[in-house]
Amino acid sequence: MAVSHSIFRQKALEQYKNRKEEKVKPRLISFSLVLLGWLVFAVLCAAMYGAAVFTISEYEHGVGILQKLPQQVSSDGRQVGAVVFVPASPSLEIKANGEAQLQIEGSERILKGTVKSVSPQLISPTEASRQYALAGKTSAILSRPSLVLFVTFQPPLPNANDEGKLVHFQLQTRSYTFLSLMLGSGFPIGGG
Repeated sequence: MAVSHSIFRQKALEQYKNRKEEKVKPRLISFSLVLLGWLVFAVLCAAMYGAAVFTISEYEHGVGILQKLPQQVSSDGRQVGAVVFVPASPSLEIKANGEAQLQIEGSERILKGTVKSVSPQLISPTEASRQYALAGKTSAILSRPSLVLFVTFQPPLPNANDEGKLVHFQLQTRSYTFLSLMLGSGFPIGGG
């Protein structure tokens, strides 16, 4: 009888067979690297959402004077409002009914107003001084052709003694999303 003798121990052969039958799961990257990848992905998604949602606004600025508004703007011709002069620029687009913020010179108070009408054409500084009886500081501020806006206040201006005072004007004309600016399209949303 021939007995086959193996140079390997029986226990070692069984372990070898078991290991061969086990499914091998390759481990390419560690768990912390996977977690870091998901974290970076989440931050990028949040940044893209922010770029698509948050906006940058564009404003037009001007100066003006508080005075009684013309009858075509004010129903009774006695309402004190602001006659505002916005310097002409190629991108100037102001429409009536826009919400404006005005600050009376020397005051901390911000007034809310509505642009009631916009002059159809530009007016020269000389013509503005003559037509709107501007004197002193106000006429010195106008140095180039401007668009004339008539702004009313809601509620009406509480202090009638403010008539003749200088005001600083700000009106949001356009807003852009960060994403549209980053992509270079620069399309305004809800233009003014």
